[in-house]
Amino acid sequence: MIMSSNEHKHEQEELNSTTRLPSPIRKSVSKYVKCGLSHTQIKSSLVQDHPNAPITETKLTNLVSYESRKDRPEIFSVFDLRNWCDEHNEDINNIFVFFTTKQLFQQIRPTTYLQVDATYKTTWNELPLLVFGSTDATRHFKPFGVALISHDENAKCYNQLFTSINALAAQEFNQPCLIDHVMADGALGITSSQTVFPHSPRMMCWFHMIQKCRLHRNLVTKEQWWITKLPCWYEDAAFGKPSTNNGC
Repeated sequence: MIMSSNEHKHEQEELNSTTRLPSPIRKSVSKYVKCGLSHTQIKSSLVQDHPNAPITETKLTNLVSYESRKDRPEIFSVFDLRNWCDEHNEDINNIFVFFTTKQLFQQIRPTTYLQVDATYKTTWNELPLLVFGSTDATRHFKPFGVALISHDENAKCYNQLFTSINALAAQEFNQPCLIDHVMADGALGITSSQTVFPHSPRMMCWFHMIQKCRLHRNLVTKEQWWITKLPCWYEDAAFGKPSTNNGC
């Protein structure tokens, strides 16, 4: 009996010394994550549901991250994507994958200024990633979503991006986007796809403009500059709105 008592006491001590958050809190966090609450909302809910429980920010962050990953699908590589395309008779060289969430895309509803850019350094497969969003009055960029493409930037992929944005807005808000300005670099594909937003001036990113002018000012004639091809390149071309995609 003594041995049994000591063994039980030992197990109880081990249980008490755990660094995990208490089980009721873990269950609550799991429930909140499944409901789609943000980290801030989860924290506020825990304060109300467990007012006397000490919850450290680090433990809560780790737990939310763990619960968020539990039901996520397996991460696939380009090799897996190629196999999937072969099995479904799809052309992997003509892939367009649009990623967003309801929470992210809700931000586009009051937006009239769309900023678009492409990066090749985000994905380890070096596939182009189109990033679109807008900058608020406090100079914080708000992403609305991304699109993964399997080829270089061209008018077709940007046309598909803008069309997808409009279609999703119509689906979610029962109205098209209110975009009246499109900010980007000098990519010709973006300019050629302006038919989706025909009444939106094509804004040229000020940072890219200055960068290219300094690099090529002695190599080309003034007639070849972006000043004539993309006339909205200067600061305040759209009054009160960002003049660059590279910070404000």
